[in-house]
Amino acid sequence: RPRTQLDTLGWAFVTVSSRAMRVGAEAGSGGALMPVLDMANHSASPNARVRQSAVSGDYQLQATRAIAAGEEVTISYGDLSNDDLFLNHGFFVDGFDEEGTAAEEEPAASAPQPANPHDVVQIWLGLPLLEAGAAKARELGLAGAEALPQSVAQAAAEPWRAAALQALGVPT
Repeated sequence: RPRTQLDTLGWAFVTVSSRAMRVGAEAGSGGALMPVLDMANHSASPNARVRQSAVSGDYQLQATRAIAAGEEVTISYGDLSNDDLFLNHGFFVDGFDEEGTAAEEEPAASAPQPANPHDVVQIWLGLPLLEAGAAKARELGLAGAEALPQSVAQAAAEPWRAAALQALGVPT
């Protein structure tokens, strides 16, 4: 019997947490269940937003641009990484479309960008791997690659990097 109650509690928690919408912009402002409004899917480039009426206090779905007949209505669940989206909402924004561009963006002449602009992964690399990774990022034309060092020597030339390398005992 206790196992069934625990299962029920788990189901209820997951159901509510995956359907609740954040209310207010303040940290820790909590969430609310909003039937029908919670059916709008997430997009990094939404065409609608949920707002609270200053007059009635009701929550409303408001278009932020013209929405064509048959077009999906989307809102932003927030600036969330795929980890947060999966943990809290049960999905993640998939990588790139067939043309190599982000699934939600128009094809562009520039290098492909991730479909979720808030999905950031920090990877700590040793200097030889940093050099190789920077070269590959430039080769692929990834955003921000131009700011990466060309070589270990260039990385060491920047004062803060030189101090960090010296503290680690890495010859420059």
